[in-house]
Amino acid sequence: MKYLLVLGLASLMLEGSCKKAALQSQAVIDEARIKTYLTTNKIQALRDSSGLYFEILSPGNGVNYPGASSMITINYMGTLLNGTIFSSTTNSNGTGTTPITLQLGTTVTGFQIGVEKISKGGSILLLIPSALGYGKVQQGQIPPNSVLIYQVELLQVY
Repeated sequence: MKYLLVLGLASLMLEGSCKKAALQSQAVIDEARIKTYLTTNKIQALRDSSGLYFEILSPGNGVNYPGASSMITINYMGTLLNGTIFSSTTNSNGTGTTPITLQLGTTVTGFQIGVEKISKGGSILLLIPSALGYGKVQQGQIPPNSVLIYQVELLQVY
């Protein structure tokens, strides 16, 4: 009986460590993809302790920084590493933008972490590893384990 209990516990530990190893290896893959993208595109981004890469294009006015509970109005474009646009406030005819207002806390974790680094009037480039995006889940035209790239202009913080 003890033997079966030990065997069962060992099996659970092995399964848990395999899942953890899979997550870690996806993080390593994402890190390599992001670094290649940054080098290829000559982008001088910083790395947040979360794994998010970002480049502050304009810091904003330094007064109104958003938090997770903030409502924000933004212009943005979301792309994959291969350049595929998956979402944007740019009008379909390319002649302007239609800003959107949303609660920052309803966005993916990497987006939240990044947008909190700028204030009203600022803009930022975010390279979000899959663990801070949609992870292993396909989201519309975004494949599983995708690195997400967002260029965000923060127009208003409420």
